[in-house]
Amino acid sequence: MLGLGSDAFRAVPVTERFEINLASLEKAIARDRKGGLKPIGVIGNAGTVGTGAIDPLDALADFALKEKLWFHVDGAIGATAVFSDRHRGLLKGIERADSLAFDLHKWFSQPYDVGCILVADGRALEGAFSYQTAYTSPVPDSLTDSPIVFANRGPELSRALRGLPFWISMKTHGATKFGQMVDKNMAQSRFLEGLVKDSPNLELLVSGPLPIVNFRYRGSRRLTEKALNRLNESLVSEIQKRGIAIPSLYAIGGKSCVRVCNLNQRSQRSDFEALVQACEQLGVELEARTGHKAVQHVKIRRVAARR
Repeated sequence: MLGLGSDAFRAVPVTERFEINLASLEKAIARDRKGGLKPIGVIGNAGTVGTGAIDPLDALADFALKEKLWFHVDGAIGATAVFSDRHRGLLKGIERADSLAFDLHKWFSQPYDVGCILVADGRALEGAFSYQTAYTSPVPDSLTDSPIVFANRGPELSRALRGLPFWISMKTHGATKFGQMVDKNMAQSRFLEGLVKDSPNLELLVSGPLPIVNFRYRGSRRLTEKALNRLNESLVSEIQKRGIAIPSLYAIGGKSCVRVCNLNQRSQRSDFEALVQACEQLGVELEARTGHKAVQHVKIRRVAARR
C-alpha cells in the first residue's frame, strides 16, 4: 500500500526454535544504514502461522526503542492467548508494541474478515489516513462530532461494522470463557504431541508454545526424503477427502508434514486419537503402494537393461 515493494522488506534468519535471531536483526539494521537506507520498523511475531513460534517480544521492544524504530507485532494467532491467565506470560512484551494486529476469525471463531489492529498512539493513524473535506468534516456539537472517527484511522473511508459479531460474542460469553477455550486447545495440542511421540510410525517435527503441531509419517525409514514428502502430501489429501479431519500441508526444513492448528472450541481429545490412528493406517497403506511401485520400477529397468 505504501508503494515500497518487497525490496524494502528484510527477512531475518531464525533460531532453531524458529524465533527471530536478534543478532542477525541487529546486523541487518546496521548494514542497511551503512548502505544509505533508512529502516523504519521491526516486526515481531506473537505466534507464527506455520509453527506457532513466539519471538522474544520484550527484547525486540528494547531493540526498537534503542534504535528508534516502530515496533509492530503480528499476533495473527497467538495474541489472543492474553485472555488466558495460564498462558499470558508467553507474550511478555506484547503490551510494548507501537501497533498490534491479530485475527479474531482464527482462535475466537468469528467471521472470516473480522480482524483487529491496536495502535498505542491513535494520532499516528490519523496523521497517516485522515482526509478532510467539507462533507466529511464533523459539525461541532452534532452527532458527527466524535472524539474518534474510525474513517480517519485506516484506508477505508466507509466500512462495514466488522467488530459487531465479536462484541456480541464477548457480551454473551465473557472474556473468561474465551480464556478457558485457549487453555483447553493448548492442552489438547500437547495431548496430540504425546500421541505422535508414542507412535512408532510418526515423527514430531516442531513442538511450539501454541496449539500448532507439525508431524509426519516416517514409517519403516526405507523411503527416500523425496518419497516421504510425496507420501505425506498424499496423506494430508486422503485425510481431508475421507472426512477425518482438515489438517494443512506444511514443510519444515524441506520435509513435508501434517500441520494441525487446533483453534476450535468443539475439539475433543477423541478427535486427535482418531487423527493419529488414521495417519498410522493410511501411512502404512501409502507406504505399501510406494514400495510396490518402486519394485515394479526396478523390474522394468532390469528388463530394459537385458534387452
